[in-house]
Amino acid sequence: MSNRAHIRRAEDTNRLSPSRWSCLGRITLGLLICLMASSQSVSADPSDVACTVGVFGACLGSLSEKLRGLVESFENSGKALEAGLGAQIATNVALARAQLDSELNKQMAQANTMANNFATATLSQVHKLEAQTFKDAKSLSNDILAAANAIPFSHREPAVRPLANPYYVPLENGSLQIRIDGHFLDIGKPGYNPTLLVGDQPTPYPHTENSTDHLQFSVPYSALTRTTPDNVVDYKRLTLTVPYHKSGFCLFSCKGTETFKLTLITLPRSPGTLVVTKHKQVPDTDTKPVTTPEQFQDSKDDDITEDKTGKLYCFAPADAGTGWRIRPSTVKGRVTKIVEGRENTDWWWVSNPDSLTSQANACVRMETLHKGGIGGHSGKVRFVVDYVEEHDKLTDVDTPVQIDRSWGGSQLVNLSQGESWTGRFLQFDGRIYEFHDGDIESPFVSIDPGGLSMTVSFVAQKP
Repeated sequence: MSNRAHIRRAEDTNRLSPSRWSCLGRITLGLLICLMASSQSVSADPSDVACTVGVFGACLGSLSEKLRGLVESFENSGKALEAGLGAQIATNVALARAQLDSELNKQMAQANTMANNFATATLSQVHKLEAQTFKDAKSLSNDILAAANAIPFSHREPAVRPLANPYYVPLENGSLQIRIDGHFLDIGKPGYNPTLLVGDQPTPYPHTENSTDHLQFSVPYSALTRTTPDNVVDYKRLTLTVPYHKSGFCLFSCKGTETFKLTLITLPRSPGTLVVTKHKQVPDTDTKPVTTPEQFQDSKDDDITEDKTGKLYCFAPADAGTGWRIRPSTVKGRVTKIVEGRENTDWWWVSNPDSLTSQANACVRMETLHKGGIGGHSGKVRFVVDYVEEHDKLTDVDTPVQIDRSWGGSQLVNLSQGESWTGRFLQFDGRIYEFHDGDIESPFVSIDPGGLSMTVSFVAQKP
């Protein structure tokens, strides 16, 4: 069973196949059109050919056949979103075949503006669906519904528009309110009551609300219980029967009926996995180690400091003037070679580091003694100074927040001043959406920003 609405009048009016219309329909254009169709059919898509050089009815028939195959393939692979969009387009095609039947036998070049515009828009929609190149499912769905709304009503016979939202999640109790928009001129007459059947169930459901442009039914969730595992999509076939008063002379009964096939899509129990990541820059410090060139202190006569204050060595920041500064607590002199003498006897650190001078520079003080004659060894030492330079910076801190809710549930995510966020949604059908504001392309997630907070909701989108 294909996922589309069937309109009996639409099927009846398209009596000739696309090929017969294309090659036999119009003598005046015959050979040229047939040759063009034949030459393009080898490499071009049949629906493209039918909708460019063919007959309007052949165009709709070709689109209908393509959509039937597409929807079935989407259903078999569990792609509920694509299946729903395909069903919407298929309903449009059936509606157009019923309402534009006076144009069905005309060549595309001679069809009225409405018919041509509809064919162009629908062919574009089918291309996007077939290639699955649409970025925004909501936008494509709006385009499909807009095309339906542009179809003129030229008959009293009932007609239905695509379900604005075929998705639902069965609950333990209560009923699903199903609204069907369309064309129901005789709905207010006594005895002209529409009914809705679910699958093969024998119990019809009466309408709970009606007008000439919409019907509403209340179907218990118990009648919509899934027949597949909780982690996959399920499909519920609906049969809508609408009575109407036949136009023109009626010899016996003037009451007729139209039957429409629609599909509801049961969503898996889990919407998928959604993570909101909060981003913020926090003050931080960048550091790098520095080692000075090697120094040599030799206790010759002119190196002797009788007051034992030592000789001062200071080193400016290696990257002075660029925001880097010395971290005083890291300044440390390090002996690399003792040339002569003993530590603490012939040489020693007077201060290591030199705390009074190591704020702007890295400083140490070294004392070496000179011993003349036979008094012993003099102090001779090679050394370097190690220290750390530091620089203020801002560091990006990411905080992931798991949105752990079921269908219909919402979760508040608080934000601090200056904090931004991004989101990643792995949908139940494997489709991935990445977003950074409230306009997520998935129809199953709602983002409501509120200053320093945001509310994330999983929306089952009841029709």
